Amino acid sequence: RRADLWAAAPPTATTATTEDIDLDGENEYLLANDRVFAVFEATGGRLVAGFARNTQTGRVYQLIGTQPAFPGSDNELEGTANVVNGAVSAHRTSGFKDWFADGAGGASSAYVNAAYTVISAGPNGWSFQSPDGHVVKTVTLATGSPRIKADYQLSGDVNKLFVRMGLSPDLQSLLTRGQQDLLVFR
Repeated sequence: RRADLWAAAPPTATTATTEDIDLDGENEYLLANDRVFAVFEATGGRLVAGFARNTQTGRVYQLIGTQPAFPGSDNELEGTANVVNGAVSAHRTSGFKDWFADGAGGASSAYVNAAYTVISAGPNGWSFQSPDGHVVKTVTLATGSPRIKADYQLSGDVNKLFVRMGLSPDLQSLLTRGQQDLLVFR
């Protein structure tokens, strides 16, 4: 519903606001301009829904997020591995998912579902800081831009971070026809 409201009256300048749009009692962190509507969660500092708007036609496309799909659990946590003991573990993969960290402290998938601290990054962005402070992700959206920019700062035991982008092109087709319409690029 919130994406529909954005599409009907998109802001001319970028806005960074908080709102509990999924009615779970916790705020989501929104970035919006006339081309992009993005919904971030503090859990993992992830982009859980992303919409793009064609400024010529007004048509909106969901590019990230599969809210109607089976999540695999009754919470917002995402799997920390694709498959565990032969069963699917990651039913959903959001955008900017801090999938795997490496460094002096060893390898870890602890950031996937960590409760990040969220701090305003001005009128056009948010900063997400991991509980140990070793990962700081700042996402911004410039006015009139179709791109979300992410800057990462790593410190302490983390010197390398692998990030996943769970794109969901043509969500309606994915939900009704599965993966059969996706092309394999070689």
